[in-house]
Amino acid sequence: MNKLPRLLAGALAAALAGGLLSACDASPYAAVVNGTAIKQTALNQTISYGDASRYYLDLEETIHDEATGQTVDLAGQGTGTHSLAWADLQLTDLIQAAVIHQEVVATHRQPGAATLDAARGVLQAEVTPAGIASIPSAFRDQLVEEIAEHAAIEPVPTGQTATAIRQIYSHYRADFYSQVCVRQVTISVTTASGGINFGASLSRARQVASQFDAASQASSGGSGAGQLGGSFTCYSLAQMQSQPVPFVDAVMKLAPGRAAPPQRTGLGYSVTAVASRRTLPFSGAVARAIYAVILQRQPLADAALRRLDARARIKVLAAYGTWFAGSRAVPPGVRPPTVSSRVPGS
Repeated sequence: MNKLPRLLAGALAAALAGGLLSACDASPYAAVVNGTAIKQTALNQTISYGDASRYYLDLEETIHDEATGQTVDLAGQGTGTHSLAWADLQLTDLIQAAVIHQEVVATHRQPGAATLDAARGVLQAEVTPAGIASIPSAFRDQLVEEIAEHAAIEPVPTGQTATAIRQIYSHYRADFYSQVCVRQVTISVTTASGGINFGASLSRARQVASQFDAASQASSGGSGAGQLGGSFTCYSLAQMQSQPVPFVDAVMKLAPGRAAPPQRTGLGYSVTAVASRRTLPFSGAVARAIYAVILQRQPLADAALRRLDARARIKVLAAYGTWFAGSRAVPPGVRPPTVSSRVPGS
């Protein structure tokens, strides 16, 4: 089974944080959604994430290709440039996020903790630890907010859709957690001269890993492993996503109560073990979050968003193109006026 459809398209909270929907930003507008301006400075900030994370730009290309059936090259033609298609795609995402945000606020459906946790679980399931690490942490949090708000406008899936979504959850259940507790022990055996005996350190580290496994299996919740010392830390999923990629990789591969193979460090060997993982149960919030991500690649099937688009008043700065309201075969989005390697403000 492939990974979940990627939702690294859309930056509602980035827009909010960057002044995209703020009257305090005096920069020219890129678009206006129901009377609220999307500023060029915020759009350029969103565009810049493609420079910061090639992984993000590549995912955006994949999302666009699967949503429209058309291949697009989003990279610019030279250093410091961006394709107009890249700007149009980002502006489209921001417009759609603004439409959703306005609806969520107007109908008092702002996502609560359960929906935000579900949205973060979806993001965890749909990308690799390396991919998540390549996205600036603030923007990562903002993407979670955007997933959660999109989920808030969608109904709880039913019928065959509900069955398929439950299967997706079951397949990626390990990614849907609210907390994971980890014990780390550093083993350093020194020589007579004060140096590190790496052979003896590795042997002892292997013993510690085996002892952790045995202690965890012999006691409920792995409490017996505490006798092995080391550090004991509990991470929320948001905190875990900010840890070094090798550490995240090791933790994600471990079942609760199991230790990873010892890893060499400058001081000897380190043993990492998962003491517990608190899994998010399947719920309506989880189902809607997964569904919202799927609809990013099937925009013509997103009836809730299409209804909002149909009544929205959207104006795009002529330099970027015009807003296309969509058709039965083509989803809504910004259409460029000409082919260009530069965008306003770049």
